[in-house]
Formats: sequence, C-alpha cells, structure tokens
Amino acid sequence: RKNNIPLDTPVNSLLEKAGSDFRISSDKVQIEHLLNHTALNGHYVQGHSLTKPLPAWPELLTDISVINEPGKKFSYSGGGFLVLEYLMTLLTKKSIQEVSYHFFANMDLTNITFNLKNIPGKNYVCGYFDDQREVPGTRLQFPAFAAGALGSSNDMARFLAHLTKAYHN
Repeated sequence: RKNNIPLDTPVNSLLEKAGSDFRISSDKVQIEHLLNHTALNGHYVQGHSLTKPLPAWPELLTDISVINEPGKKFSYSGGGFLVLEYLMTLLTKKSIQEVSYHFFANMDLTNITFNLKNIPGKNYVCGYFDDQREVPGTRLQFPAFAAGALGSSNDMARFLAHLTKAYHN
C-alpha cells in the first residue's frame, strides 16, 4: 500500500522492475496469489541450522514453480512467502528485519522479530528431533515470512489477534 503496488500486480513485472534475474514460470502470478496460496509449490519450507548462515536467495528459490492456474485452487505454499519476502527486500532495498521492525512496533509488539540471531537476555525454546536429539544450535532458522518469526507467546497471540481483525476488515 505504501508504495502504491496493487495486489493484482504481476510478480514477474515487479521482479523485472527490481532488477532480479529470477522469474516465476508464469506471468499470470500476482502478489495476491503469493498471499492466498493459489499458485506456487513449496508446501513446507526447509529449516536450516543456526550454526550456518541462511542460504542465499538463488538457492532458496531454486525449486519454486507454478503448480496451479494462478488464483484458481488453494494449495498451501511456503514458496509464495519466500517469493514475497524476496520481492520486499528487493523493492525496499532493506532487510526484512529492518522493514518489519516498525510494522511490529506500530502494533506494540516488542517481543516479536525476524532477527534469527540469539539476543542476549532472551530465552529460546530448544527444538528436538523425533529421536529425541537436540537440534544443533537449539533450533532451526527459516526465511522470515516462511516460519521465521521469533517471539513471546503473548506477542504471537496479539499478532494473531491483529491478523484476525485485519482479515475481517
């Protein structure tokens, strides 16, 4: 909204405008299709060890493809959120952490972040595999929009309340 980009804008036109070589295999995919899960594959986005940096965008976007006629059939797509995050970083020329900071602050969500690094003085839940081994580095990291948020249970619940209100409005 801030940049006057309608939700029916084709994603490939924005990628081109932003100078990216990456393209989705259909020019019919629009921003709204990334948001409502009606175009791309990538049901589950792979988590990565905290002991290494997240892979670069070309690697994260490698297997993203169109699986349905855009806008016609719901199929949960973490891939759509990957493309959306990539687009936002290109268009704003800022990290998603920088972009989201004020967004969260405006909702008074001070304990929610897309910052993947451990923050001194904050406690983190440790993840475990099915065989009871602790996840190396205590948890996996994900791209921000595809399961990458960290926060207190209170702020997460408040974020969901904001999201529910926005949906109904």
